Amino acid sequence: MVEPFLRARGFTEVRDVRDRNGQTVHAHHPEGLTVTARVKLCWRRGAGGRNQERHTTQSATQLMARIRGTDWVGSIRRKMEREAQRGTTHLLLIQRDGESISLAALVPIDDVAEIWSRQRDESERLIRAGALGGRTKNHAMNGHSPTLWLEDQRGGQSVADILWNHAGVVDLSQDANSRVRDAIPEEIRDPSLYIEGAVRTVAVNAYERDRRARRACIAHHGTRCVVCGFSFGETYGELAQAHIHVHHIVPLAEAGGSYVVDPIEDLRPVCANCHSVIHLGGVCRSIDEVREMLAPTRCRST
Repeated sequence: MVEPFLRARGFTEVRDVRDRNGQTVHAHHPEGLTVTARVKLCWRRGAGGRNQERHTTQSATQLMARIRGTDWVGSIRRKMEREAQRGTTHLLLIQRDGESISLAALVPIDDVAEIWSRQRDESERLIRAGALGGRTKNHAMNGHSPTLWLEDQRGGQSVADILWNHAGVVDLSQDANSRVRDAIPEEIRDPSLYIEGAVRTVAVNAYERDRRARRACIAHHGTRCVVCGFSFGETYGELAQAHIHVHHIVPLAEAGGSYVVDPIEDLRPVCANCHSVIHLGGVCRSIDEVREMLAPTRCRST
């Protein structure tokens, strides 16, 4: 599964090697980088019932079975140094969902300890703030095993985002063969200029998304709904601070094919209610149209 997955993303000369140390892939990155990556499969927790598509809500991988004593960072660094001595340049973190790969991150071996430390600190911040409800267990410290997180839609996504936002980490998830879990076709999970396209089939037809475009949109426009002015953070507190839908002003289904998305010009943050009204009845209303539908006393947007 890993070899064709990498080839589909432009990697060449891919070799998949299994030995007593585990699974390693050797490949040439499209930008010329030679990669020797230790494959780490992730565990997951999902949502979705018997008659629904099951999708991942939490995804993480253990870096090692047990640390030495109480030295978490030192144990991770020594482990990564041993990997480097074997010629390993990266960890390839893979989340499988059935016969497909839904999440994949290529992480430089030299950065693993730093990313783990930052995820640990962010998890501790969320716990102290009470943002995880009654949860008191640190994401990064699973018993005696250090753990890296790729996703946590149950309140800890800011922990996982540390990995995805880290310079040098390559997000391999965004490809036509990756499963999209968005409920609304035009919503981008996590999105200069970015290419979008490549139709894939889920409950609805959707297009390739780019996490960077979502982040760029929110960095410019913020997380307040541009239609009604609603803020999840102001209403529900820190837990929901970063939560917002991202809407394409021009629907991807109408754009067709592959095209360049400008996250500042083409994307807008909208709340779930307004996003639903925009698409109500199978049409795509403009933001101004939906604003005009609001009673003047309820519209707080400027």
